[in-house]
Amino acid sequence: MRQVLRISIKGGLRVHNSIKILAALCVMQTALVFIVWFKPQDTQQDAGSLIKVNLEKIAYAKIIDNERAVTLRSGNENWSESVTVDSNYLGDQKKISGFISQILKLKPQWALTQTIEAVKRFELSESNFQRKVELYNKNDELLETLFTGTSPEFGKVHARISKNNYVFAVDLANHELSTDADDWIDKEQLAAKNLPIKVHINHTEGTEDLRLVQIAESVWEVNGKLADEQKVNYYLSHYENLRILGISNPVEEGQGKVGSINFTDDENEIIFQFYKSVNDEFSITKSTQNGTYRVAEHRVNQLLIDDSDLLVTEQDLDSP
Repeated sequence: MRQVLRISIKGGLRVHNSIKILAALCVMQTALVFIVWFKPQDTQQDAGSLIKVNLEKIAYAKIIDNERAVTLRSGNENWSESVTVDSNYLGDQKKISGFISQILKLKPQWALTQTIEAVKRFELSESNFQRKVELYNKNDELLETLFTGTSPEFGKVHARISKNNYVFAVDLANHELSTDADDWIDKEQLAAKNLPIKVHINHTEGTEDLRLVQIAESVWEVNGKLADEQKVNYYLSHYENLRILGISNPVEEGQGKVGSINFTDDENEIIFQFYKSVNDEFSITKSTQNGTYRVAEHRVNQLLIDDSDLLVTEQDLDSP
């Protein structure tokens, strides 16, 4: 009897232990299922910037979409001096250097996914993307490629780099990656850096030429007559504040020329020429720079004036 009891107790203990082991295995299996289904597929924590390229190594960047591309090139190793757009146009140095710094500082958190299917779904593949930024060194060697795709929320975009399929949500927007050269050029590049000592305006259509000459400090003559100093200063301020709208097509033969200005300062003689297209769009060229640029009509009207806009009038004499 006692032997039977001992066997029964031992058998019960074995069953009890087996149940414990099975329960532990069930808990572990549940935990593994939870990890697989609910934990991000990439377990890498933020290890710094998404793009691991030193600023000094980047000579130029290409921004590409499905229709066009633009190239931003630095004049030195840290993008702090002159920059060009498509090798022909003076770039907005502050905006472009800020953009390069921005993408180099993008911080990845947890990767959302790393599957090829997700890369395609978020529009981050080689053949289907919203933007692609390629970074090159001075030897034209590709250093890194950043892909941007769909947006998970305002001010963020899905992104990945070319070395893997990890997808992150980063603080960037596709509109900041414009492929339109007009968005990157320096809009103030034609503005005068020095005030003139002489201005000669040639009107194409009949209006008498204007010759403005400084004859002493703060004293100006316009076509041999004393000019109003306040009016002259206001007129000259338009050269300092001259802004363009964007890049224009080169001037074609037969395109209507509306006037020219010879602008002479202590160092140079600069020639501005103004044109009007068949679509009533105005363009401007500057003899010291390459390119033809679109300009607003009111800017043209501010510069191509006649002598009556600068002469002292009786009304000016009567005013206190």
